[in-house]
Amino acid sequence: MAALADEMDKTEAPKPMKPILVVEKLSESDKQFLKKFRAEAKPILRYCIDTDPSAEATKLSLADEIHELIYNWQYDYREIEDVALRTIVTDTMSVLRDYTYYLTEQFLRLIPDRNILWFRNESWEEGEQLRNILQPETYKKRCEMGEIYLRLYPLPEDVQTANPSNCEEAVRNTYTQQTNNVIQNGNNNVNITNTGNLTIKM
Repeated sequence: MAALADEMDKTEAPKPMKPILVVEKLSESDKQFLKKFRAEAKPILRYCIDTDPSAEATKLSLADEIHELIYNWQYDYREIEDVALRTIVTDTMSVLRDYTYYLTEQFLRLIPDRNILWFRNESWEEGEQLRNILQPETYKKRCEMGEIYLRLYPLPEDVQTANPSNCEEAVRNTYTQQTNNVIQNGNNNVNITNTGNLTIKM
């Protein structure tokens, strides 16, 4: 089975490259859209990239902030002329929409006195969910957000290089891979040691 899986990986078609944003080539209208989108999306993307919901507190307002961003751009993105910019906006809305699934009561619980959300870890089942779903899936989404951030704030040399085909490759040199060691102690809380952070070079 392992050999078959390896062969399937080798024959898998590469993902299509994303168009690269060239700010200088944008129309004046698109430049205004870019300025507005950067102002609204940057704090949310930065927070999500920097904050691991499977190992630390998550602010209570995050899901509402994401929903507001998506609501504000659900029509405006259709007026963007540049394909690269329009793709960035739609990709951002898509990954953030998916991310809100992991901000629900199924995975996080409210700590009322601190007004924050905390990962569920009070039973063996919740520990399994934390290890097998919340941790790997949110890391994957944060990785995708890292790729989007690089596309939203491209460097001049990015235009001369091929666009990576997946988010792991895109941020390979811009983050230190995070590894969380999760230890379940019966019905007690899960102990998490965070040995790295997802960071993006500015």
